Amino acid sequence: MHCNPRPFLMLAASFAMLAGVAQSQEPSKSPASREPAAKTKNDSPDAWLTMKVKLALLTAKDVPGLAIDVDTQKDVVTLSGKVSTATEKTRAEEVAKGVDGVKQVKNLVQVVPGPERKVVDQADDQIKDVLQKKLDADKAFSGISVKSVDKGVVLLAGKATTAAALRAVQAAHATAGVRQVSSEIELER
Repeated sequence: MHCNPRPFLMLAASFAMLAGVAQSQEPSKSPASREPAAKTKNDSPDAWLTMKVKLALLTAKDVPGLAIDVDTQKDVVTLSGKVSTATEKTRAEEVAKGVDGVKQVKNLVQVVPGPERKVVDQADDQIKDVLQKKLDADKAFSGISVKSVDKGVVLLAGKATTAAALRAVQAAHATAGVRQVSSEIELER
């Protein structure tokens, strides 16, 4: 008998995260008396908020949490992925907005009925490849990447000047198959 380990891994990760949150809220130790934890790459408020939103989505009723990706930048949560109904999309946004610390939710989740997903996924992969090649060909876009493409909706990320970010968004709009462009590009001064 074959057992899918994925649900067990997610459950273990959830318990580990909850244990860490519970430990950090232990009343016997004030913040001043705790030893500082070693900083890791993902040890930031945004990373914690991303984990809290993902956990809320995974445990919410009427939300396909595994189908939704979560990204957070400066307390603004971006949801992406594909769900089967508009109700699931709306519910995912409601759940994310209900998480403490979320300032705003950008809901880029696409509604794609099951049979159409395979075709959409292939088209999105092609769009992502073509656009990433365009960005890689121009040195001005060296800090910008295509984070995701969902049913023609492109999400750009990275770090660049305002002018380079604008040109990257324009290049994305000019790519065949792109319906919309969203940006998480951090602007340099």
